[in-house]
Amino acid sequence: MKKNTSFYKIASFITLFTAMLLCVSCGSKEATTISLERSEGAVDVDNAKGKSLAVRDAMELYSGYGVGTQTESYAWINFDDEKLSKLDQESRIAIEKAGNKLSVDVQSGSMFFNITEALEDDESMDIRTSTMLVGIRGTSGWVVNDGSRSSVALLHGKAEAEVVADSGTENIMIGAMEVLNIEKQGETVSYEIQQLKDIPDFVEEELANTPVTLFEILGVMEEHEITEDEFWYAARDMCMDIIGKNSLKVLVPYIPDGWGAYNGGIQGGMPTEFLSVNLEIGVSIDTNLTKVPDSEPQVYGSYLIWTEDLPEEDDAFGNRYQSIYIAKNTSTPDDFGRYEALRFTLRTRKKYEENYWIPGRRIDKEVIDELFNIEYDMIISQLD
Repeated sequence: MKKNTSFYKIASFITLFTAMLLCVSCGSKEATTISLERSEGAVDVDNAKGKSLAVRDAMELYSGYGVGTQTESYAWINFDDEKLSKLDQESRIAIEKAGNKLSVDVQSGSMFFNITEALEDDESMDIRTSTMLVGIRGTSGWVVNDGSRSSVALLHGKAEAEVVADSGTENIMIGAMEVLNIEKQGETVSYEIQQLKDIPDFVEEELANTPVTLFEILGVMEEHEITEDEFWYAARDMCMDIIGKNSLKVLVPYIPDGWGAYNGGIQGGMPTEFLSVNLEIGVSIDTNLTKVPDSEPQVYGSYLIWTEDLPEEDDAFGNRYQSIYIAKNTSTPDDFGRYEALRFTLRTRKKYEENYWIPGRRIDKEVIDELFNIEYDMIISQLD
């Protein structure tokens, strides 16, 4: 009996010890979602105790670690698959992580960041300098800490920054293609927001090898409700008669001067020189007696719906046109095969490489297809 009791005690201890090891192992793996993907030149890594570690590709980084680069040296850090960054030469950062809360202190130099998906509600990513803290949720840009001066620039999306000014902490919203510059002189801290005009070489090199994502494009577009007043007067009645609504929501690019209405419709588009993505985007809505595609229409409730995709090689200027035609299912074509229809068109054009602001950056066909699908679903969901 004694022998059996001792056996069970030993077995229980081994089981408990094994479980503890597994638990520790699992915990470490779960906590480690940060890695030094690769480095170039002279890069150093310190642990939480300040001890210098041997640097290697795919090296795991933990809370309390620091990463630094020397002249003509760079480090690529993966905070997880959706939070990527590149450390410029002569730069240093410190990492703090607790659960889903990530904080990166740019102690000197510059760091590019690229958040490829919006963060979950329980996630946060803060990038800080001595005079600023910016909360990143879904955007790309870079942060600079140059002693008495620091800045944060955004390529797309928006972010809120806390500036530690002499009058206290101030919250400032930064938008796409803007840069927040902060300067500290003695105890006085001043700041200003400017339009982004220049891009650092280390960021340009990184983006040149990164295809434009749907997330990035959506970051410079917004949901816009086109109201009755915005439809051109000649097309308004027909449009309202077809869809039975006095407004319609679509995604539209950022348009500084608002919408322009002409030729029986309403049109808007991304400015040609919008530098965040190398893609011209335009949308238009018009109603008229129009020739619909030859394909059989889809019957959706009270509507007939056609889609059309005219590839860029069919257009002299390289435009691709993707259209949705909507007509009442009781309507009939005229003698020329035309229907009274509402037509929504998404126009996209990849810029020629020599005109790229970021040379060589590409946009995959699948991304444009996804963008049109989003527009299609948004419009169809509003039909009775």
